[in-house]
Amino acid sequence: MINKNLEKIVPHNANSYKVSLNSKLGNVGREIYDWLESTNKIKPSHKFNDIIYRWVFGISGTDSINYVLNNIPDDLSDLFLTKVINHLGISMFSVNEIKFEKLGPNKFIDNFYLKRSRFGEIITTKQDDMVGDYEKTLFYSTIWHTDKSFNLSNYKILIYLNDVDKDQGGLVISDPILSPKRIDNKCVLIDKGITIRADEIKGKEVMGCKGTTASFNSHILHRANLPKTGYRYCLHLSFLLPGEKYKHNKYSNNHF
Repeated sequence: MINKNLEKIVPHNANSYKVSLNSKLGNVGREIYDWLESTNKIKPSHKFNDIIYRWVFGISGTDSINYVLNNIPDDLSDLFLTKVINHLGISMFSVNEIKFEKLGPNKFIDNFYLKRSRFGEIITTKQDDMVGDYEKTLFYSTIWHTDKSFNLSNYKILIYLNDVDKDQGGLVISDPILSPKRIDNKCVLIDKGITIRADEIKGKEVMGCKGTTASFNSHILHRANLPKTGYRYCLHLSFLLPGEKYKHNKYSNNHF
C-alpha cells in the first residue's frame, strides 16, 4: 500500500528513523512557504523574553490537507497536492497534521530540555527557572519527548526547506534510539528502575541541504532544537501508516 516514493523516506519499522534527500520536495515546500510568509499567513507562535523564536502556519486534524489547499492560490494548491501529497501517497493514510514552520534563535530557551522533563526517568540537570504558558511562550517540543497522545502508528516526515548545518535547528533524535515500553503496567523509558540524566542522552542532530527529510514513528524519543544563528525552515507532515511493523508497542494507559 505504500508507494515507492514514500518507501524511500519512511523507516522500515517503528523503532528506527530514516534520513534521506528529496530536493523536489524541498523546492516545492519552500515555494509555498515563501508565499505564505509574503502574505502574512506565517504567524508568530512562541515568544520568550520578548524574543519571537517560532512562526508557523498549519493545522492538526483530519482536515489538514484541505486546510492548506484552501489557504493558498490555485497554482500552489495544485503543486502541493501533486508534488507533495500525491507524490508520497499519504492522503489514504489519515493525514492528521501539516505545518510550515520557521525556527529562530532564543538563548533563553536553548537549555530548556535540561530544566524540565516529560519522562520521570529523565533527571533534569539545571534549575527550572522557566515561567510561562507553553502554548505561546515555552515550545514544549524542545524537551525530550514522545507524542504520547498520537496513534501508535503515527509517523512524521520533516522536510527541510533550507540548508541546515550543525546548531542550526536540526531535529534531534535519541541515538541509540530510546523507545518507551510497558513493564509491570507502568511506562518505562529505558528499563525498570533505571534513570538517566538529561545531559547524558545521546542524540543525533539531523543536518543536510534543502530537501533533507527525517522520518520516524512519533513514539521514539526526540526533540526540537533551536538554531544558534539564522533560521530553520521546515514542512511537517504527520499521518498513520498501516501494518504491524509500523505500529509502536503500547506504553501508556492512554493507549488502552
